[in-house]
Amino acid sequence: MASHNEKLKNLLVEVSNQVELAHSEDELLSCIDTLEASNLEIKFENKNSIIYAIVFATLGLISLFFYSSGYYVRSYLPFNHDTYLLAAIASGVAALIALAIIQFRKNQINAISNLIFTKDIYADNELSPIKVNAKSYARELGESFGEFHRGNHSREIRSLVEGKHTGEEHTFTYRYYQFHYVNKVTYYETTSDGNGGTRRVRRTRYDHYDRYGMLIDFQLAKSLEIVKSRGKKMYDERYKVASNNFNKQFKVYCNDPMDAARFLKPVIVLELESLASALRTLNLEFSDSGQLCVSFHDSNVLKSNRQFGINQLAEFKQEISGFTDLPKLKLLTESLHKLFKYSDNNFKD
Repeated sequence: MASHNEKLKNLLVEVSNQVELAHSEDELLSCIDTLEASNLEIKFENKNSIIYAIVFATLGLISLFFYSSGYYVRSYLPFNHDTYLLAAIASGVAALIALAIIQFRKNQINAISNLIFTKDIYADNELSPIKVNAKSYARELGESFGEFHRGNHSREIRSLVEGKHTGEEHTFTYRYYQFHYVNKVTYYETTSDGNGGTRRVRRTRYDHYDRYGMLIDFQLAKSLEIVKSRGKKMYDERYKVASNNFNKQFKVYCNDPMDAARFLKPVIVLELESLASALRTLNLEFSDSGQLCVSFHDSNVLKSNRQFGINQLAEFKQEISGFTDLPKLKLLTESLHKLFKYSDNNFKD
């Protein structure tokens, strides 16, 4: 007869596959129903793993004690000195494996809980994931926006989600992305040469970064950069507005200063100052073809705090049944709606 852990492992595989195919809230609730119908406690039994971890950790400490003991004590021990070191290492590794198994089981449950919760956020906010070639799409975006020229080693779009904002005056579709880029850094370290001297050693490290943003069709401004942290220079002309606060926060580059002046009305300047206080390292790039890329460092625009998980089925089901609001997404889309409104020829400043 299969053990509880074996049954639970098989159930989690089944439900994980079910969640991958789910798109609506009802389908996600059906996944939770599958867990409830199993009558299994959604918790692995880790008693044996804990015992193994304690036993091997104790053996490791004892072996280490004998290894580090003085010559007089070692002379009475049945094994040679190095045997105790090897025993300490082997016991330590065995204890770590037992702990890793416990953590892996916990991660399995968390991973399914997170996936259900994320898909529910998308369902609640009418967001749809889009599959693209991560590297080629980043290259494509780099043809229009300097933002996607960050990183000297690799660049890719890690995730892409499409949504729609319906405002009082304007409706627009947007694509929210996660952009991952890597900088390759070569440096030198001074180390010992083993003969009492030193030598310079060449090292390489890879620094990983993420930025996030939104892509929308915006035909009311073109060939303009309003940036805090520039990727690649796309336009040469500098432009400044009357607001010292705005000029401290942003640098404006354009093809034609008159176009920049027409777009950066006082109400838009104030709106961008307000948005910059909510999103870190905010950039806005308007391409030659009328596409807008809004980028920033904040990683939590499409995230919310999950309170429960599949190990608390009743509470988790109630949480998934409710609506999960995304305050930063709402703030961003409403701010972009104002850019449409204030740029409209019918708007009177």
